[in-house]
Amino acid sequence: MSEVIVTKMRLIERPRLLKLVAGMEDRKATIITAPAGYGKTVFLLQAAKSLVKPVVWYQLDSYDNDPAILYDGLIDALRQYFLEFDSEIPSFLRKDGPMVPPRFMAKNIINTMAKKIPGGLVIFFDDYHVITESTVHTFFQEMLAGIPDGFHMMIAGRIPPPFNLPLHLSGGVLTVTARDLAFDTRETKAFLGKNKIPPSKTLLENLERKTAGWPMLLHLLAGCSLNENPILPDEERNKIYRYLANEVFNQQPEKIRQFLTVTSILETLTPEFCNLLRESNDSEEILSFLAQQQIFLTPLTGGEKNYRYNELFREFLQDRLGREAKILYRRAGEIAHRLGRLNNAVEYYLKAEAFSEAAVLIKETSPPSSPFRAVAYSRPPAETIAG
Repeated sequence: MSEVIVTKMRLIERPRLLKLVAGMEDRKATIITAPAGYGKTVFLLQAAKSLVKPVVWYQLDSYDNDPAILYDGLIDALRQYFLEFDSEIPSFLRKDGPMVPPRFMAKNIINTMAKKIPGGLVIFFDDYHVITESTVHTFFQEMLAGIPDGFHMMIAGRIPPPFNLPLHLSGGVLTVTARDLAFDTRETKAFLGKNKIPPSKTLLENLERKTAGWPMLLHLLAGCSLNENPILPDEERNKIYRYLANEVFNQQPEKIRQFLTVTSILETLTPEFCNLLRESNDSEEILSFLAQQQIFLTPLTGGEKNYRYNELFREFLQDRLGREAKILYRRAGEIAHRLGRLNNAVEYYLKAEAFSEAAVLIKETSPPSSPFRAVAYSRPPAETIAG
């Protein structure tokens, strides 16, 4: 069971996000996709509070991978607000009846909504990532394709739904991602102020570097004794690491988990270097997958497909490496050396404690008058390396 982290931090209003849904009557749906802890449910609740139209909330779980259970559950949810909603549901679609194609289920609900709820409404579906059955994806896709004017669906989950929407819907669906949900500097400052934490410039910069706007991490860090150079106490760090393990890392396939841990030694990830480090040829595909899943991977500017892990997520991954880290750093140093990236090679060798290899490269890259050439073959003191 995943650990539930409870904080006493006060939430802030986020008008920037609410502006995104302000014109939802002109659209059919809003799809919110972000990893755990990005405030998807909070965003849905705040959006629901801001609406004038009736709102129906449906909390998805694994049982909804059965189309019949989903259909009955949605009917029950609609009936809570519109008592006569199911009065025209054909008997062959009622509970315990024979299985029918999802398209007919969706069409029947759509037609009944249009007739029984002429003023329209907004239906919220939370935790869509629990849905894995293709028939249920088809049901939602049919709902989106046929939803009447005045109705809107808001769907939130950790991964993008595998919908193949018709062209006429392409402009009628708003996509909200982790980048949208991440706190910007103004929201971080407002959050700290509301929780009576002086938002100094240095503190804001430290938090931005450490959290990249990740709301859950900001909540957890704000619960610590913060100062100008916040360092997580062991207890808090372990709590965050457990959260990342349960909610992010352990949810990935074994192949992805191996990729994440091995490549966590890299400051910048490129398909070429990751392939060489892992001795494989599928890194570009995996990086694209991670970017699509928004798993704490930030794209960098440049011609190549360059990425960087969120700082705390990278620390979490490196913590899992143990003694293997030195082996990987040495391998990375050898690769960087072959590629002619000598400064990177020196950094990797030093982290691997391969001091002789680092010394050779330092001598090669230092000007003739540099004092480093005179000590190139001497093992530097530990405090020099650490410093």
